[in-house]
Amino acid sequence: MSASEVLYRQPHDFNQILLARVTQNQSPQSCIERVMIWQSLHGCGMVSTGTSSRSRVQESKGPIMNDDEGTIPKRQRVETFEDLNVYKQARNPTNRISEITRRNSFSNDYGLVDQVRRASESIMLNIADGFERGTNTEFIRFLCIAKGSCGEARSQLSIACDQGYISENDYNPIVDQCRRVSGMLSNLIPYLKGSRFRGTKYRAAPKKSLAEELNEIIQQIRSGQHHE
Repeated sequence: MSASEVLYRQPHDFNQILLARVTQNQSPQSCIERVMIWQSLHGCGMVSTGTSSRSRVQESKGPIMNDDEGTIPKRQRVETFEDLNVYKQARNPTNRISEITRRNSFSNDYGLVDQVRRASESIMLNIADGFERGTNTEFIRFLCIAKGSCGEARSQLSIACDQGYISENDYNPIVDQCRRVSGMLSNLIPYLKGSRFRGTKYRAAPKKSLAEELNEIIQQIRSGQHHE
């Protein structure tokens, strides 16, 4: 059955609504599907065209990322920077560095303590800052800064170890944690560069579900009948 045949069999006011939707770049087939559902809801009979209609359109809230990119488990969506696995992992060296720099042998070197703490905190802060900017371009830029901070923290930890402020047993696990975060960032950055997702700032407005569109059409029809 053609779109014109379906429209012809509907009440005049319903025709006008559907025709208006066709002129708004909605396909005739899409309108036919809505007509069939409207018919079934209002006891007008169901016309079969051999096609199925979707009951709901889901709008993504953010990019899908997986552990290979250093983010979150597969098929879960990122909504906040706290969801990022790389951010969670970055907390480990930051907390550990904060702990070891309180020791008497290390805490007396105020300059080095300040530098290594700032470097470790910069990893977390830049991941969060870049994510909240809402664009992939800026997110990537801040992730690169965070990766640089990983290297800076490792270098400062090497100085602390050489000066005898921390032992090899303290040094090696923290450096390994920094390397892990750096590796995750190295995977995430090219992933984002190749992604079509531009960022939450460019996210399209949520689409209405089919049920919401049908209810809107029905309300328009009822409103038109009341005015008559």
